[in-house]
Amino acid sequence: MDEHYAYLVTQIFKKNDDANLWSQSRWATMLKKTYEDENKMIDDIFDEEQCCICIEVIVEDDFSLPCNHIFHRNCIKKWIKKSKTCPLCNKIHNVNI
Repeated sequence: MDEHYAYLVTQIFKKNDDANLWSQSRWATMLKKTYEDENKMIDDIFDEEQCCICIEVIVEDDFSLPCNHIFHRNCIKKWIKKSKTCPLCNKIHNVNI
């Protein structure tokens, strides 16, 4: 169990001793589901490929440098004109885009 999730559950039960509240297992189940859903949403966001130059999701018209980093074609074209290096790993590339 993740330490943040465990801390949250612990804090709820320290403050709520009322017998009318849901059982600890129901609270734990509800919180676990919420926690897993939020982590899934965060994972989904980071699964999308982003151009590190403009910070937008790459949907089409992408370009991969020889170092295998991917960018929007227009973004990396402008970048390479100013600097012959990859914005992520700083490897030098002599490419025509």
